[in-house]
Amino acid sequence: MLHDNDAQDEQQKSAYDACWFELEIVNALALSEWESAGNPSDWAAAWNERYREDAEELIANLCEILRQKKQ
Repeated sequence: MLHDNDAQDEQQKSAYDACWFELEIVNALALSEWESAGNPSDWAAAWNERYREDAEELIANLCEILRQKKQ
């Protein structure tokens, strides 16, 4: 039984790492675009249009991975 838990823990860690990596990519793309646009003070519209949906989906996935870990 311990082996099963170890395998499950490793799967959850891999899923967490992959999701976190994707979040970092979204962040890096948004930051690069923001900097290329001259660091505008009103960035909400661009963020919402191009990055928010991906970020929300990834955060939901990350939360689900963390909830599974608690069980």
